[in-house]
Amino acid sequence: MTTEEKGPMARTGIPLFRRRALLATVGMFVVSGCSYEHQIGEDSWKIRRGDGKVYVWAGGDSTGPGAEWYDFTGAPFDPEDLQYGIGRDVIRAIDDPVFVSSDDERLLTIPPSPYRDEPVETTGDIMVVGYMMEGQPRAYPTALLDQHELVNDEFLGKPVSVGW
Repeated sequence: MTTEEKGPMARTGIPLFRRRALLATVGMFVVSGCSYEHQIGEDSWKIRRGDGKVYVWAGGDSTGPGAEWYDFTGAPFDPEDLQYGIGRDVIRAIDDPVFVSSDDERLLTIPPSPYRDEPVETTGDIMVVGYMMEGQPRAYPTALLDQHELVNDEFLGKPVSVGW
């Protein structure tokens, strides 16, 4: 066993790369300050205790067969101190984007981005995330990405994901 594999998470049987991803995810919840009200104590739907073990829920229906529970027995912090995000797949991705020309007035009907100080008056004022492949441009309005955060697209026969 290497030094990296020591500690409470090493006894879980979870591969090292998955443990790192789980800890990074848990760290993001704690550091980001995202909060999700949850029950505290023995009947918590996010934390289960029994037989000297402590398990923390990390995805899926917490009561169903697809639930993902991780062993936090002996963790250097109290799992009750974790703050939870809004949950998996709560913000829906755009899986079948529709594209219009850059001068299409419908673009002005997208609710404005809270990150922009000035109002959008013309389609030329719209901020986008864009890229070009084989001389073909693609653009995604940031105001729309503020609402969905992820676009799963196919461009020139290749899968493309745009995250915001």
